[in-house]
Amino acid sequence: MDKSEERKVAEMVFGGKPHIVIQESERPDFICKVSDKLEFGIEVTDFYLSESVARLRLIPNYAKDLLTNKVYRHKDDKQRIRVEKVIYRSGTTGEEREIEAVIGEEHSIDLAVSRLKSAIESKIGKSARYSTDIVDLIIRDVDSIAGFENLEKLIRAVRRTEAIEPI
Repeated sequence: MDKSEERKVAEMVFGGKPHIVIQESERPDFICKVSDKLEFGIEVTDFYLSESVARLRLIPNYAKDLLTNKVYRHKDDKQRIRVEKVIYRSGTTGEEREIEAVIGEEHSIDLAVSRLKSAIESKIGKSARYSTDIVDLIIRDVDSIAGFENLEKLIRAVRRTEAIEPI
């Protein structure tokens, strides 16, 4: 994600408060100053279920290339995304027709939480190079993979996953 997109996300969380100033940085992405008394970093990242899903979303015309030429951009994509014939039914007319579609990998909430935890661990590993000790990590769930309605449901899923697969 580019810096302007990162700023939009950071401002959604911390902006709009006159006593908070968000300044651009690189490690972490931003430094927040609160009334000259407190300074903390903000790191913004996008969450995708896999790199294959990210490529499908971020590479222009990738889905079109898959549908027309069956051209995969990375060897891992062949296991995680596929082209299949599906039946499309019009919601207005009820008409059905067979079309080709790009299908992503199936996932459970446990898989999503496990991969989310991996993304967090990756960012923690990079935090030693940050210019400030206190850093808030903002993770944007781009495709609503985790799909949690509220924080309580997220915490419950993380706890359940930890019981199955410890960090």
